[in-house]
Amino acid sequence: MAQKYSTLIFDFDGTVADSMGVLFRVYSSLQERFDLRPLTGPDIEKMRGMTPQQVLSFLNISLFKLPRLLLNGRAKYKDFLSDVEPIPGIPYVLIELSKKYQMHVLTSNEQDIVLSFLLEHQLSCFDTVMSERNIFGKDAALKKMLKQLGKRNKEVLYLGDEVRDIHGCQKAGIDVAAVTWGLNTEEILYEAKPTYLIKSPDELLTLL
Repeated sequence: MAQKYSTLIFDFDGTVADSMGVLFRVYSSLQERFDLRPLTGPDIEKMRGMTPQQVLSFLNISLFKLPRLLLNGRAKYKDFLSDVEPIPGIPYVLIELSKKYQMHVLTSNEQDIVLSFLLEHQLSCFDTVMSERNIFGKDAALKKMLKQLGKRNKEVLYLGDEVRDIHGCQKAGIDVAAVTWGLNTEEILYEAKPTYLIKSPDELLTLL
């Protein structure tokens, strides 16, 4: 049983939304325009074991190119939003957790995309949705969100599916539960030393 938290902050893509397939379609639609590396199925699985910096290098994405690519990617994502489903088993878990905790979303996706998804799937369990544009600025975004919520670090648990989520929480002094059903593999998440490693949505109910 985890220590007592009052507030849970969730990542969106890969943690709540099963959007990896759609993200691949978005990437493919922008591949030629941005001179990106063509991807195969084995490539995608290989990237799950990479850090964000390694992924950018593998895909031929420079830091100069990244902001424009993300801007276009978010716009293209909206075209495929109707194909994005919740992670299997997560809706029930979220509803149960919302009975005990204040719950929020912090995402690098667009706020209106997340709100549309939550409305479509009747997930009215989140109090706020905050979008952070800098994918490497998770720690700053977390500190900003805690200040807005009036929460202390020890009151909050963040739940995400990427190594950068773990590193951002460590820098911000916040506990983090890394989930293995999203972008990064269990192995690379474990190596990053999250507070908790969660292998299925129902484990969250046992933990919390």
